[in-house]
Amino acid sequence: MGEKFPIESSAHTISDYENLVFLSGDKGLSIFEKTKKKIYDNYIIEEFNKGAIYKENNKISFGSIHGVYTIDDIKDFEKSLIFKDFKIKNNKNFLYLGVFLFIFILIIIIRVLSKKNITDEQLILSIKRFIRKNLSSVTLKMLEVEFNLDYNEINSINKNFKPAKYIKTERLDLTKNMLLNKKSISEISEKTGYSETYLLKNKYKFLR
Repeated sequence: MGEKFPIESSAHTISDYENLVFLSGDKGLSIFEKTKKKIYDNYIIEEFNKGAIYKENNKISFGSIHGVYTIDDIKDFEKSLIFKDFKIKNNKNFLYLGVFLFIFILIIIIRVLSKKNITDEQLILSIKRFIRKNLSSVTLKMLEVEFNLDYNEINSINKNFKPAKYIKTERLDLTKNMLLNKKSISEISEKTGYSETYLLKNKYKFLR
C-alpha cells in the first residue's frame, strides 16, 4: 500500500510535470515534490476551477474564479521551492565545515613538508632576509612565528648563526653607515629601531 501524504485542503484536479504534482481545489493550489516526498500545502490560496489546467512545454497555467495563474518555467520554479520540513541548510553547514577542515589540514601538511625539505642554509638565508626587511621592529618572537620555530630551534639551526646577534650587528652597521653618510637622527631611528635619544647619546660609539 502506497505512502499517504495528508494535505489541509482537498483537490478536485491533479496534474503532474516530471518531479512535481499540482493539486488544485476550491481552497487553493498545493504542490507535491516526488523526490523529497514533501508537500507544499496551499502554495496559492484561491478558489480554482475544476479541470482548468493548461500545459505547454515547460509552462503550466491554472484557471481560478479571479483569473489565471501561470508558471512560465516549471524547472526554475522547482529549484526555488523550499519545503518547511526539508532541512537542506544543515547539509550545507556540514559541507562548509568539511571544506574548512580540509584546507586547515592541507596548510599544516604543507608547512611541515616545507620545514622538512628546506636546508639549514636556506632557512638561515630566509631568516636574514626577513631581519633586514624588518630591521627596525624585528624580534626573536616575530622570527619564531614567521618560521614556525620555537626559541631553542631557531637558536640551534647552526652554531655560527645566532639571530639576536645578527639583528644587533645589522643595526649597528646600518647606524654607522647612515651616520657616515650624514643622515638625520630621525631617519636613522626610523630605519634601525633605535630611539633618537639613544642615538644622540651614543653617536660617537657607533662611529668607532
